[in-house]
Amino acid sequence: MSFEEKGAYLELLVLQWNCHRITNDAAKRLVGEELWHRISHKFSADGNGFFNERLETEKIKTLRKKVQTL
Repeated sequence: MSFEEKGAYLELLVLQWNCHRITNDAAKRLVGEELWHRISHKFSADGNGFFNERLETEKIKTLRKKVQTL
């Protein structure tokens, strides 16, 4: 993965963390259509948009820990 692709990937992970799912249009606007095409394989899709499965797992674990401390 190139430096440019890594940066785009990280930007998309941040967007997913904050917004839960990433639409195709939002990804293209954020990183550009060409970059999105090159890294989109790192994201799965469901009816709500694209998401990185590992990040989804980590977010769930973090939220569970947060709830346990309340």
